[in-house]
Amino acid sequence: MAKDSTTELQVAYYTLLNTNVTLSGTPVPVYDEVPANATYPHIHFGETTLVDSSTKSTFMDEVTFSMSVVDRFQADNGSRAKINSCVNQVKEIIRARPVPFSLSSFNVITSVVDNDLSRKERTSTYTYFIRELRFRHIIEEK
Repeated sequence: MAKDSTTELQVAYYTLLNTNVTLSGTPVPVYDEVPANATYPHIHFGETTLVDSSTKSTFMDEVTFSMSVVDRFQADNGSRAKINSCVNQVKEIIRARPVPFSLSSFNVITSVVDNDLSRKERTSTYTYFIRELRFRHIIEEK
């Protein structure tokens, strides 16, 4: 029976990004669930999808992994500069060659950017700048 690669993949993402994405030498926090007292900017893990692409002889998955890089400013002030810097670092880390993932039960064959969306949200007190990233991976069971 094939295993589910998404848990190992999320742990690997956390290991790769936590303390390695920085702004002015300060690590950008990485959250699975964003706490009420979150630091901005931060990286927030989102949804995963998994499509079984197995054959008769190989267990293989096509997996997407989503995350958002979020910054917050008072009222209608702010800039996308910090989240753009974070996104560039994330892309460099995740798309590094050779593939940077070290999973115990799986080999990550490919890692590509599937989607990159930039948006802005306003509330009565804050402006949020958000970059939503989705990476696509081909993963085979060892």
